[in-house]
Amino acid sequence: MADIPLVGQAAPILVLSRLVTPEFDALDLARMLAQYGYRGRYLALVDRLPDAKLIRREVAAQSPGINFDVIILDGSSPLHSL
Repeated sequence: MADIPLVGQAAPILVLSRLVTPEFDALDLARMLAQYGYRGRYLALVDRLPDAKLIRREVAAQSPGINFDVIILDGSSPLHSL
C-alpha cells in the first residue's frame, strides 16, 4: 500500500476490506491508513458479527481520524435497508 497515494486528489474516497484476513485485520489497516493521513471512508465487510459496535469503538479509539464502519453481510446491517 505504500505505492498508493492516500492523500490529495489521487487518494481513494473509499477503502473496502474484509474485517479479518490471514494478513491483517481492520484494526491494522485503520492504523496504517491513519498513519498515512487517509481521510476517506473505510468499510470492513464481515459475514456475521455478534457485536459490530465493539469493533467500531475499538477502531475509533485506536484510529480516531478514520471514518470507519462495519458492513455485516447477513442482511442485518442498515446498508441493506436502503
